[in-house]
Amino acid sequence: SDVCSSDLTETDRLAKATRLTFFATLINSTLIPILSTANLTEQGINFGQNSLFYDFNMKWFKLTGNVILHAQIFNITLPIIIFFVMASIRKFNRLSDRSWTLDKYKTKTKTITAYINLYSGPEFLLHFKYNALLVDVFVTMTFGFGMPLLFPICVVSFCVRYVLDTACLHYSFRAPP
Repeated sequence: SDVCSSDLTETDRLAKATRLTFFATLINSTLIPILSTANLTEQGINFGQNSLFYDFNMKWFKLTGNVILHAQIFNITLPIIIFFVMASIRKFNRLSDRSWTLDKYKTKTKTITAYINLYSGPEFLLHFKYNALLVDVFVTMTFGFGMPLLFPICVVSFCVRYVLDTACLHYSFRAPP
């Protein structure tokens, strides 16, 4: 059951990749912050640190909750940053292909396939978009009742991703096959 196995359909391969990235991101966003500040010496587990937190309390939410909150805010801005960086790179490559002129009929590409690949956008990878939304929901539902600010941050994240993905589908990404 390898993700790169040749007997899988494209849908199966993408579903496995989605699950794998979802669980990896979820562990990174929820389990690691909990375990990195947990004091599990009473359970016979010692990670080498002396944490004061035997349970979720106000001090835990002040220390670790701040990190989780800032990570969720960063997850709102990251798609916007990626969009502008990738759009700038595509614009730079296209201008370089035209020898820095505005003439859309001038090109250095030798084949039609190279021209199409340069002037069409990237593929829309739905499974990574789906994964990001799921992680936002899981992090919000895991920690949101101790940090209610996560709920409006999650709503803003959904709105930003919806507007950005809709605009990208219309103007930036390649048409599906």
